[in-house]
Amino acid sequence: MSAHHDPIYPDVSAVVAGLNRLVDDLSDVQTDARTAVARIMERGTRTGGGGLPRVVTLDAIALQLRWLADDVLHMQSALTGKETRHAN
Repeated sequence: MSAHHDPIYPDVSAVVAGLNRLVDDLSDVQTDARTAVARIMERGTRTGGGGLPRVVTLDAIALQLRWLADDVLHMQSALTGKETRHAN
């Protein structure tokens, strides 16, 4: 995911730019998820299915998705005039 912290959406153009960035970020998350699947399958067959690497990998993906979902809500509130700050 590209580095962007607490973006501001002052107008529709900024929201459109944010949505375009979201597409790229979701592609990055998709890549991370595919990598996680491969690692989990590899570790699961090699080590007898130890759970910790799976949890850590999934925690990272969950954190990315929560941030992106919050960012979409941030964009939506900017369009409605009810601006909020990121929870993360």
